[in-house]
Amino acid sequence: MGTARDNRLAAREISEVRALIEEACHHLQEVGFRARGAEAQALLTSHGALRSAAGRLQVSPPRTRELLEQLPSGLTLFDREGDKLATLAGGRDISGSGPIWASAATPTRRARRGEEESATLSAEDLWPLADASARLAHCLALGAAPLPDPLAPPLALLLRLYVGFCTSTHPQIARVRRGAEVERIWDLLRTLQGDAQAVERRPVVLLELSLERRGELGAAACRILIDSARHGLPLVIRLPALTGDNGQTEPSPLVEIVATGLSAILVHQTARARAPLLWGLPPIGPDAPRPRLQRGAMLLGVADEIALPAVATSRGSDDAAHLLSAAWAAARGARMILLDAGAEDVFDMQQLSRLAARVPEVAALARHAPGAGG
Repeated sequence: MGTARDNRLAAREISEVRALIEEACHHLQEVGFRARGAEAQALLTSHGALRSAAGRLQVSPPRTRELLEQLPSGLTLFDREGDKLATLAGGRDISGSGPIWASAATPTRRARRGEEESATLSAEDLWPLADASARLAHCLALGAAPLPDPLAPPLALLLRLYVGFCTSTHPQIARVRRGAEVERIWDLLRTLQGDAQAVERRPVVLLELSLERRGELGAAACRILIDSARHGLPLVIRLPALTGDNGQTEPSPLVEIVATGLSAILVHQTARARAPLLWGLPPIGPDAPRPRLQRGAMLLGVADEIALPAVATSRGSDDAAHLLSAAWAAARGARMILLDAGAEDVFDMQQLSRLAARVPEVAALARHAPGAGG
């Protein structure tokens, strides 16, 4: 899965990462996981998974290792015109100038200065905010434009992507939460790009799926995993949040988090081998306790070991905290960093513009980021 060389982790840490992956593989066999989608259950059981009395799917370590060995090791993104824009490489032996920068997919509200309440975005906000997003400095991929309040979610998602392509040639990032959304995005892309082969050969949309609960894949997540794989649409699997810092529970939350990520990989890669996939970290702020930073570093190490490009998200209470968060992820080898300007569902376009303009500072910060040395 990985190589012995590494410019970020010491030999001891690489050994710990490999042990973590091995423990997660055994966790999938001994404890298993819940997959709420009927097709995902049938898919895995037809490839050797067992169903426990408690309804959990149990997969043998050899089967998990087999799929990890055949994961795609990188992804090339294209712009709307079909020109190659950037390559996100996986694995440890990476050369290049650093990560690719992007704006995170924008949520449903914007902050109002001097007011407690935030305003729900409306359809009239869509074009100007998308146009402002298209002008962000240093960002090679853009989060889909904000969600207009009056529209139903499936229609709104398609409109967000369409407006994004109208205002920018950059690839778009779309957070998918509902089972039918991938098919609708696929239909839109076939219309925009001409045919199914073009959609797969020249990816212009990066889907993002958040795994909300450890040890469980919901019905919508299963549908998204299967459909994105079968259509060859690149998917970021964002791991569940890091919680707990005492490291005393057995199995540790870190093992459960990695096992959850591996369970998603099992569904995705069983649906279609070598379908494009990326490993997404939960947001980690620079003021997180040191044990949490260490666990975040281990999750980035897992991405290196299984040769998937890692995607991180900036997190912080102000611009400086966001930059430190991004610098920490860059120092640890994240291949794409999403600038997430907001808290929960509140969006701040002004902050996003400031953060994007300061991207060049992160290279210098990365050399001194918290946790960069271990």
